[in-house]
Amino acid sequence: MERVYATKPLTTQAAIALAEILVENRREPEKVDEVLSFSSEEQLEAYLAKDAA
Repeated sequence: MERVYATKPLTTQAAIALAEILVENRREPEKVDEVLSFSSEEQLEAYLAKDAA
């Protein structure tokens, strides 16, 4: 089971993006090779933008 901790409330868009990452990791656990840690929503959004490109 995944655990997600947020130190402050996430925007709806950031929460949806995080949920998509968790669902994808559950679908293909063999592809999970890193622990993701973001200290800000901007870091999460930058990671998602890089991943989408």
